[in-house]
Amino acid sequence: MKILHIADVNWVGASSTFVKYHNREGHYSRMVTFVRNNLGFPEDITLNLPLVRPATHIFLLKKVSDFIHGKKERYRVEREEDRVLKVWKPRSKIESYFFNFRERLWKRRIYRAIKEYNLLDFDVYHLDGGHGFFKDGRVIRRLKERGKLIVVYYLGTDFRDRGVIEPIDSIADIRITTEFDHYRMDPTMLFEFLPVETSNFSFRKEENRRLRIFHAIRSKWNREIKGTDFIIEAMRKLEKEYDIEFLFFEGIKHKDFLKIKQECDIGIEQIGNRGGTGYGMNGIENLLMGIPTVTEFTEDYDKFLGKHPFYTVNRENFIQRMKKLIENRDLRLRLKVEGREWAIEKHGAENVVRRHHRYYEERLELIKRASQYDASELPYL
Repeated sequence: MKILHIADVNWVGASSTFVKYHNREGHYSRMVTFVRNNLGFPEDITLNLPLVRPATHIFLLKKVSDFIHGKKERYRVEREEDRVLKVWKPRSKIESYFFNFRERLWKRRIYRAIKEYNLLDFDVYHLDGGHGFFKDGRVIRRLKERGKLIVVYYLGTDFRDRGVIEPIDSIADIRITTEFDHYRMDPTMLFEFLPVETSNFSFRKEENRRLRIFHAIRSKWNREIKGTDFIIEAMRKLEKEYDIEFLFFEGIKHKDFLKIKQECDIGIEQIGNRGGTGYGMNGIENLLMGIPTVTEFTEDYDKFLGKHPFYTVNRENFIQRMKKLIENRDLRLRLKVEGREWAIEKHGAENVVRRHHRYYEERLELIKRASQYDASELPYL
């Protein structure tokens, strides 16, 4: 198979991991991103489109827009086949003008890349975050008409906060999510674990005499959804009672962060379930490195995962539970071992990607049987 990943940004390295393991399994895969990520994850074809995050000024512009539209409906709720979806729409004429203007700026660069890299000549189009090249889905619709397999893959705030991009989501052959709260909103999606290169992470058996406990966020814009202010305040209190060191990281490059984490003993993922339902790539890396990981799960997600190695807390019991973890070395050692084993089983890239290949192959066979189109070259879009 020839598999193309399209993403606005290779946010947590999932897109590049997929591409690497598609190729390792004997397929041909490339990745197109709208703009380079700012955390040091690998890139392939980067379009360098203007007015896209993670540029700081775009984050600021989004904050201003959210403030202006604070009292307006951000989403339109649709019910389709008993599914309740958040469907992205511009919140005002100003936003509509902005997105139209931005895509006019993008158009020439996108079409040049399509032609230069033969981006119409793939079998599977894996849209990370549900992104096509344009929000009206003009390129993806033409690919769909010609029997290409369209996969949308939701990682977090794309589905939860933004909502689906309806012209693309509605024609997808396969819809996959890595988040339990997405799955609860729409159980017709497949739930899959994020792929991680487990061999990249060495297991740390020893501990520091003075425990090092850390909390990290991608940028200051994530403070609220991760419960960062609460975590910092609570940990400062614990520092006064115990001989521990609390570290807080914000926006550090991934390779540098991994080196620092390797010398830490406990990681705190999140409190509050405002931006997810328990853990993300940072938490998976922690487990693989033998770092007991503290987080909050919803009751439903806790049951859905079954037996897992995360150390669960909430706002009410955070201090009490952290004291127990700090005082109990045997508990930490057990969590270290169980954490790595669980992460390899659930998130090992080879296992995850092979499951995806089965999804692709089964659906491609159905498309092949039902196809009414020939394999002639697509017209220029």
